[in-house]
Amino acid sequence: MPSGLLHGTMIYKDSLRAMEPKGTAHGSMAVRAHPETGAPPDPARREGRFPCAFPARSVRGRLFFRRWRFLDYLADGFFKGISLIFSMEEEVWTAVFTTLKLSGLSMVVTLLFGVPGGFCLGYFSFPGKKILRVTVDTLLSIPTVVVGLFVYAFISNRGPLGQYGLLFTIPGMAIGQTILALPIVVALTASAVETMDSRLRFTLLTLGAGGKRLLLSTLRESRHQILLAAVTAYGRITAEVGVSMMIGGNIKWHTRTITTAITLETGKGEFSTGIALGLLLLALSFVLNWSLAFLRRRTES
Repeated sequence: MPSGLLHGTMIYKDSLRAMEPKGTAHGSMAVRAHPETGAPPDPARREGRFPCAFPARSVRGRLFFRRWRFLDYLADGFFKGISLIFSMEEEVWTAVFTTLKLSGLSMVVTLLFGVPGGFCLGYFSFPGKKILRVTVDTLLSIPTVVVGLFVYAFISNRGPLGQYGLLFTIPGMAIGQTILALPIVVALTASAVETMDSRLRFTLLTLGAGGKRLLLSTLRESRHQILLAAVTAYGRITAEVGVSMMIGGNIKWHTRTITTAITLETGKGEFSTGIALGLLLLALSFVLNWSLAFLRRRTES
């Protein structure tokens, strides 16, 4: 560095040092004293252990304050979510109605094919039954995004079902959710039929039951397990995100469900809207399980 520039830099630093208020020096750093009393600051601050003027004993207090702020933030979002529910916020309830419509359509198709399929899988013996049963059990844990990927490939414009315009529609989403729920109903129904008393079949055959009568009588005896299968499948499709996001596109007022809306609103920072939708989803689950318990008690009595 040239000598002239070095000399100017030193003069500039000296002028800045002269403009600073008087304080308590600690090494090469001047720490300001209290503006009214002139007392030196806390030693912990002079030693550079804390970047602020809090003493060392207030660390626990600051942690408590941080936790209190989090609880306050959570409570504020909870009460705002409650207000959104009771004020009949259109955006919130549109997602709820879309979820109910989608899940209802998916469950009708699932039970229509799943219950007879589970009965056949558990009641009859045929070649390849073990392989089919292992396949059904494996599909119980299939990832939702994988289902969404394959269904998207089939119903997109370049797929074999692209001419029907199912992409970004509720029927298209119902196809993916049916694929998710169908293995659950088939597997649990087959297990219920297999675990029934073996004497029931011979009793029904002795009484002359066959075909449709045999099917209905067997399913009636295992109705509790079938209801449990239906509830489990319903919980699977209402909690999934991958299929609804990939096939439905999360379109506002059209294909946005509760789970996709929670994902979107939480990412946007709208925590209260996410809590409102989460509470409604929990309420839906509680109502469904309470209804199942009520039906079970009534049929047993």
